[in-house]
Amino acid sequence: MEQVFDLVNVVLCHDRETRRRNLSIRGYKVIPLAPQAGVLEFVGNTLPLGNWLARAHFKYAICIL
Repeated sequence: MEQVFDLVNVVLCHDRETRRRNLSIRGYKVIPLAPQAGVLEFVGNTLPLGNWLARAHFKYAICIL
C-alpha cells in the first residue's frame, strides 16, 4: 500500500489544483501484532473513527428519515 500511496502523491503533485491545496496522502508507522491487529503510530489532532461515526450516524440519520 505504501507504494500505491507514493504513486497517488505523485499524481496529486502533478495536478495544479491539488498542488495549490497541498493535498497528499500521509503514511503512518504500524507495528503488526497479529494478522488482524497492530499498533498505529500516535497521530496528533485526530479523532477515533468510532467517535466520528457515532456523531455522523446521528447527524445524517435524521436527514434520511
